[in-house]
Amino acid sequence: MSNTFRDSLTDYILSGHAYLHAHTPEKARFLQELKDIAAGLPPDGRPVFVWSPATGWQDAEGKPAKTAAGAELGPPQPQTAPQQILELPEEAIFVLKNFGYYLNQRTFAYSDLVTAWLSEIRDVLAHSGRTVIFVGVDFEIPPVLQHEITSIDFKLPDDTAIEKAVKYVAEDHPLDEKALPAIITACRGMTQQQVEDRTALALRKFKKLSGAAARLILREKAEVIRRTGLLEYRDPPAGGLDLIGGWDNVKRHVQLDKPCFGTEARKFGIEFPRGLLLAGISGGGKTQMSLCIASYLGLPLIQLDVGSLMSKWVGESERNMREAIRLLEGLGSCVLQLDEIEKGFGGVGGEHDGGAAQRSFGIFLKWLSDRSCPVYIVATANNIKALPVEFTRKGRFDELYGVYLPTHAERQEIFGIHLKLRGHDPQQFDLDQLAKQSEAYTGADIKEVVQMGLKLAFHAGEQLTNDHLLAAVPEIRPLSKTDPEAVTEMTHWLDGHTKPAGNGQPTSTPLNGQPRKRRVTV
Repeated sequence: MSNTFRDSLTDYILSGHAYLHAHTPEKARFLQELKDIAAGLPPDGRPVFVWSPATGWQDAEGKPAKTAAGAELGPPQPQTAPQQILELPEEAIFVLKNFGYYLNQRTFAYSDLVTAWLSEIRDVLAHSGRTVIFVGVDFEIPPVLQHEITSIDFKLPDDTAIEKAVKYVAEDHPLDEKALPAIITACRGMTQQQVEDRTALALRKFKKLSGAAARLILREKAEVIRRTGLLEYRDPPAGGLDLIGGWDNVKRHVQLDKPCFGTEARKFGIEFPRGLLLAGISGGGKTQMSLCIASYLGLPLIQLDVGSLMSKWVGESERNMREAIRLLEGLGSCVLQLDEIEKGFGGVGGEHDGGAAQRSFGIFLKWLSDRSCPVYIVATANNIKALPVEFTRKGRFDELYGVYLPTHAERQEIFGIHLKLRGHDPQQFDLDQLAKQSEAYTGADIKEVVQMGLKLAFHAGEQLTNDHLLAAVPEIRPLSKTDPEAVTEMTHWLDGHTKPAGNGQPTSTPLNGQPRKRRVTV
């Protein structure tokens, strides 16, 4: 348990706060640490009472709570739970587990009665030394209590707590101390119970905790993250930045960032790298670049689909956003991929935005600026003009890079990469000729050319040759031909607002053969 949490909770209790909310799925761990804190409160500690819909009020030992006169309380009815607090001792702490369900009109018919009671007894609680703590994640503060309940953050286990839990489970089993850092890293972002369960699973499978155990726990964590419905875990491909052609400026940026992840960089005065926003022509490799960055940095890749967080229910979208951020902050160092971000935030402030998108955007924007956790963000946008301007200003990301149509040299490199990935030696092909014939093709278009060439060769019962690839080129209609106006408009916008992702960006458009002047914003 961090001293910050202990000190904050102690201050809230001793300063007479009537209502607190601890946002955590770890009710058992929270209660155990709350009891430790309560026992040390001056002058002689404070008793803790816990209510649940199954048991009603119980004392710290799990026995039915009794009034000061020794009488037992009534049955565990949510509508009577608040006023029963007044029958229990003063200067005590009262925990209401999963009580958010009973404060919501959608889920509980007597929610008005419950909130009315909580509002009425607030002053009595504050003046009698009673503190009520709501514990749980599904908690929406009703308007009548909006200014009465203070939220406190009970974070997921830190590295010290994870190590303690791992060693507790592995007490009678072999533990490879060299693998312990990897195991701790794999456990970040999980609850203590999940850490213990996955550690026990690894022991059951491998009989000891080693590098193999760390990899198993990492795969299990991916499933834990997926089940939240808010984030997705992906193993980045092997190969790093060599998996993508071009992008010289972005590659150099990431290479400079990599050493800045360690503590030595903090001591030197370097802040943790914030990440990049990649904008430009569809099919240019923006999504692939985020995978390559995660691979090069050696960090897990977490995907966040902003659109999936939005809900038709009032308050649900904002709660989803806060929960996604909480999960991210518990994961430790990672690369966060925000793919096609304009689909999630493009409608903010529009006529069809009922306010949920605006509020969720505000929460996310504040986190982008204020975050201190080691999350390296790679956001991509095909239509960046659809995003609110405050999203792209300096300070949200370290740099905004523009993705153009690849140059001749870059197309050669892209052909070589896709051929090599499919088991063919690029030196056996005329990459210069292929690049000339595929002018104005994106990286995605070139990938499709290689795929089509393979099909043509396979259909003919022949080995892949340059002729097959050249024959495949006209079979693929690139975006520059199907929607030339969009490509030209995007290219002009990139000129004035971004730093090129690669070196040697084209100075003329292949769409009409006419020179294109670079627009300069003065």
